[in-house]
Amino acid sequence: MFLSEYGKWLLKRGVNNPFLSIGPPYQYFGKTHCYSQLREVGKVIESVGLPESIQLPLVLGILGTTGKCG
Repeated sequence: MFLSEYGKWLLKRGVNNPFLSIGPPYQYFGKTHCYSQLREVGKVIESVGLPESIQLPLVLGILGTTGKCG
């Protein structure tokens, strides 16, 4: 999962961030478990915000198995 690795990348640069609580995909029991963890991280970001050292905007592209992207 990109956000998990992004959190580790930021930590190596001395930036504590909420993405560190996201684990690799194989640790989740299914999509609903993964989605619930992402919602929790979203709530933390909504209440606390992201560190100023993270360059915003953070833009993600998601590609599905059918080749459609969002």
